[in-house]
Amino acid sequence: MQQGLCTLLLLLTLSPLTLLAGADDELLSACGPMLEDRITTEEFSAFLDKHQDALSPLLADLGSFNLDELKAEMLRVWTTEKDSGGNGASHVLCGEFDRRAIGGLHWKLRYDLLHKAGLLVDEQKKPSSHEQVYASGYRAHPLVVKAEKKLGSFALDRDGLAQLTFGFEAAVKCCSKQRSLYTLLWDDQQTRTVAYNYRGKYDYYTKVVCALKGSVPYIVTLYPIGDKPDQAPACD
Repeated sequence: MQQGLCTLLLLLTLSPLTLLAGADDELLSACGPMLEDRITTEEFSAFLDKHQDALSPLLADLGSFNLDELKAEMLRVWTTEKDSGGNGASHVLCGEFDRRAIGGLHWKLRYDLLHKAGLLVDEQKKPSSHEQVYASGYRAHPLVVKAEKKLGSFALDRDGLAQLTFGFEAAVKCCSKQRSLYTLLWDDQQTRTVAYNYRGKYDYYTKVVCALKGSVPYIVTLYPIGDKPDQAPACD
């Protein structure tokens, strides 16, 4: 009953998707109408193939990949399954609602649509140190799932595709260097991760957290912080 209500509300809210940019439309569809849906490897691969022209600036900036290598690495970095299930793309763009705490959901468009559908309630806007960083606390509607987010942040100047390309850039330039190792309590278990604050072309910091499979990092989460880095090292 709760799952069916969730689906109906979100489908009604997402009905005018033709008004959105194509890439955002496709990523929202990949997130799916169910809160527990995930972006699959196949969906992400098809998305990269369709929007490969948009990857040209990333190719020029990184310089060490050809197009096929870039797409393969983006696919690995964003869709490697986490120890707790799911992947970085789903965590960051779609959100994870299968625990008492809402995980991820750092894409403002997805957040706004869920809020408009009534699936997210009790928004409490939080102070932010940068005009392009929106921060708030909220919870899922209790008839859908009992989960809350005490503090979530969103980059107002990054759409879905920009989130993916920027996150990959951060993973390549920061996580792969493995200059500092942290052991963080992540998903209720100890997971070896690397964590950095990265700005890139933006004038505010974003936290990128990568887990390691062997010596190869993949993205666990990515979210904006603001003008100043937190306790993790800066990577610029």
